[in-house]
Amino acid sequence: MKSFLNISLILVSFLSNAQTIDSLKAELSKIKNEEKLFEINNSIGDLYNNKTPDSSIIYFKNALKFPEITQEYKCSILHKIGIQFDVINQFDSANFYYDEANKIAINEDFKLFKAKIANSQGVTAYRKGLYEKSIAYYLEGLKSADELKDTSLIIKLNDNIGHIFYYQNDFEKAAKHYSVALKFGNEKSNQTYYANANMNLGYIEIALNNNEKAKALFLKALDVFRKSQDLYWLSNTYQNIAVACNRLNQFYEAENYYLKSLEIFEKTGQKEGIAQTYVNLGEMFLNQKAYAKSEEYFNKGLEICKEIGVPEGMKYSYLGLKSLFEEQNDYEKALQYYQKFVSIKDSLMNEQSSNQIQELETKYESEKKQKEIDLLNKEKTLDQLKIEKKNQLIITVFIVLTLIIILLVLAFVAFNQKRKTNKLLVAKNNEIAEANEELNQQNDEILAQRDEIEQQRNHLETKNKEIQDSISAAERIQKAFFKSEDDEKHILPPHFVIFKPKDVVSGDFYWAGELNNG
Repeated sequence: MKSFLNISLILVSFLSNAQTIDSLKAELSKIKNEEKLFEINNSIGDLYNNKTPDSSIIYFKNALKFPEITQEYKCSILHKIGIQFDVINQFDSANFYYDEANKIAINEDFKLFKAKIANSQGVTAYRKGLYEKSIAYYLEGLKSADELKDTSLIIKLNDNIGHIFYYQNDFEKAAKHYSVALKFGNEKSNQTYYANANMNLGYIEIALNNNEKAKALFLKALDVFRKSQDLYWLSNTYQNIAVACNRLNQFYEAENYYLKSLEIFEKTGQKEGIAQTYVNLGEMFLNQKAYAKSEEYFNKGLEICKEIGVPEGMKYSYLGLKSLFEEQNDYEKALQYYQKFVSIKDSLMNEQSSNQIQELETKYESEKKQKEIDLLNKEKTLDQLKIEKKNQLIITVFIVLTLIIILLVLAFVAFNQKRKTNKLLVAKNNEIAEANEELNQQNDEILAQRDEIEQQRNHLETKNKEIQDSISAAERIQKAFFKSEDDEKHILPPHFVIFKPKDVVSGDFYWAGELNNG
């Protein structure tokens, strides 16, 4: 019988911290600021995410009540509410919130949210057994994720597509999609990607009955998830290790891992996980020939799968019950359950659906290859443009360098010419300076002579004045000897006097006077 593997459809995973939740709840009653209240409700919703979905939904809805939140926050919270409804198997509610979130994402062109919502819609469709619809969502999301180069989302979507091919028994294609994670992570770098890849490749080894290899791969993943203490992944990993142990007839170890997984599923309220564990415990007890216990657990699992509407779980329950009654030689009941198994199996994956899924992936691969070709052509054109630009740059640089060299040569010639001219100017200036110096000396000599002449002139003027004064005095004395014209007329008969001194004072002068003889 094929085991009901707990293949983890990747949605969103958060860590929960009870102490943090309690402190945030206490803060809620004290704060009045709407923006802060929104942040706290949103944070508590995130902390409850996947672990306590009902509580998570309540706090996310409280966060939506604040009118001032941005469209981006609103889109994110609606999407997260949808995920929590999916976790508790309320698929219609999940799709309602996904659709509301998608409307905002389309209107606001939130490309990343559109890709994430497409992934979540694909998960919900997958869990309802709508594989064709599921892969259409995944491929739509993958196109956006490839464009955005969002590594985490590319891995999630490839993992989820791989799960569909796994259930089609197309393990080659499943492995191709599962191995994408190994391109981005290893044991030392991104451990989450590494763990997911090991989990997924373990599913294929289980399907190929390589149970030891599968167990080893699951244990590698478990080391990573134990460190992160992510309950969602821990529960799934425990479940899958138990399946491998059961296949290896390691029943005690298998039961131990099943119970660890069941404890987490019950704690987090994951009914589908509980149902899977019951079905797998039914298979384990069947392998041990414990038919009563086996039937009890198969029926428990079937009842929950019917309640929450998980056809994949119902399929494995019917297959297990068919094998159980077949081993007990109750072929009538075995046939009844086998018919139910075939009916569900056919409804889940008929040939037409399988072909359509293959066609969808082929279209996606063709589009992807065409995009790669277009990208290569674009890169080739860009390379050509770069080469042309580089050549133009080389020519430009050559021309600029040539001009610089010519300018430098001209500058050098001009500098030499200027240097020669400067030398001539310096020589001329020196000659002029020497001539000026001579002229200054001559000027000093002339000035000295002028001063000397000036002194002599002043001396002569002084002497001349003295002489003139002496002559004037002599003239006055001389004139004092002369008789007046009236006296002369009285003394002498009519007469005339010719007296023309050469200069001011005459060397000879006349005298006239009246003698009294007696």
